[in-house]
Amino acid sequence: MNVLFADLLIGAADIGEVVRVFTTRRHYDGLIKALTTNGIDLGKVEIKVEMAGSWILRRARWGGVAMKKSKIRASTGGRMEAVRDRLIVLFARLLDFSPITLIPKMLLAFLLVSLGLLTFPLIFALGALVAWRAIWRRRRAIAHRLRIMRFLRIFANFKSSIDATIQNEKIKFLEASYRLESRRLGRIIDSDESVKCILFINAFEGYLVESIHRVRKVVVFPDLVTAAFPSRYPQGVLGENLHISISKAINNANDVICYSNYTRDRQLRRFFPSVSAEKISVIPQGFFVDELGRTSSRSEAFQILRARVPPVKHIELVEMLAKGEGKYLIYPSVDRPHKNTITLVKAVEKLLRVEQIQVKLICTSHSISAEVLEYIQERRLDREILFLPTVPIAMLNFLIANAAAVVHPSLAEGGDIFNVSRAVALGAPVIVSDIPVVREMFLRYSISENLFSGWIFDPYDLNKLVKMIQVVLAERVEFVRAQHILADVHKGYTFSDMARSYLNVINGN
Repeated sequence: MNVLFADLLIGAADIGEVVRVFTTRRHYDGLIKALTTNGIDLGKVEIKVEMAGSWILRRARWGGVAMKKSKIRASTGGRMEAVRDRLIVLFARLLDFSPITLIPKMLLAFLLVSLGLLTFPLIFALGALVAWRAIWRRRRAIAHRLRIMRFLRIFANFKSSIDATIQNEKIKFLEASYRLESRRLGRIIDSDESVKCILFINAFEGYLVESIHRVRKVVVFPDLVTAAFPSRYPQGVLGENLHISISKAINNANDVICYSNYTRDRQLRRFFPSVSAEKISVIPQGFFVDELGRTSSRSEAFQILRARVPPVKHIELVEMLAKGEGKYLIYPSVDRPHKNTITLVKAVEKLLRVEQIQVKLICTSHSISAEVLEYIQERRLDREILFLPTVPIAMLNFLIANAAAVVHPSLAEGGDIFNVSRAVALGAPVIVSDIPVVREMFLRYSISENLFSGWIFDPYDLNKLVKMIQVVLAERVEFVRAQHILADVHKGYTFSDMARSYLNVINGN
């Protein structure tokens, strides 16, 4: 979402439009970070901090979804485990022979063995007595333990129910605070007579859209993957609140913008059939053109990598990038459930260990899902896969330009895949998932299916993805040459053209 917002700001600046962004103090730091990371000149953006924002939400780090991170402390194992550990250390020391300690330790070992043989009958008798007493006590305790276990099971179920209730009530409380904050900001925006129309770059701010009455509202509906993939996203109170907020945004908007016909027809109209067709516009994402001018030098990239990357774990990858040697794939995207990062990770593992092809993977996600992290750790792939989040745009361009290929295995997107135009603009080959919005993107610009069918793959088929990566690694130059046809297409629809289309909707044309 941040990338799409940044692209729109770039396009608006190119056509001489000054963009005013309304925000709160609670969101200000995150907004500045998103803009600077994406290379936006802050001098061309007017940022209005209208209010401080809810201190409750600030302390809870509320971002539309509240996630409580539990802190797990390692168990000490108790006194018996500590005694066992000390005995292991003592045993290891006894076996640590050297020319100086050989004779003393042999004498000590002889004394210990002799003592053990002499005391063995006594120890055996004591052991038998302890075992007999334990068996006798165990028989008495079994019935009692069964009663206790039943009570504990009931208590555990009760505690789980209470915890879930408390968490749900906490989310409801934070949602209510968020709603009040939105209403206050809505009144402030309505009272500003200079504001005639306001653009929401996503449909998640339903309470704010609902709270603005005088000003025209244009809402961007990127997609609804939470409904398209319900099993991959949290449901319950979180899911309900999200869908309620989106519904409020769509129903209270004067105009709605979608990135693609697919999103309009298969998601917006499907899940919100009451939205009139007259207020829906489809504005595809603009394309990157000639990005080589915004690319870090090799020495700058090396310095950034050395500062961000653990020197031991990924030293081979850092040196490879610095020298311009070796091969790596790159997936410039955030790791969300529908982004299908796990399939790409499995493909890299198969290339390394089955096909014997030396290749690494760089992902730019700021977070790693539990599924992906566990797989990387279990399969010992942590030296082959690097997560490099929130790098400057020039650094990202350097990584793409020098990659063996850009791979985009996503299961769903709301519009055109910006990684395609970015890769083409930087002279890197790109392969993408065979999903509806990808086909729509190519066909919209009259790219024949015979041509683009060699650039797409079934995102659910691991073996096909592995084979396609093998082909692009072996025929990189041919891929770049064939995909160069897209460069002329991209020049015909830039961020400036996209911004003009948005401006027409904002102006009510």
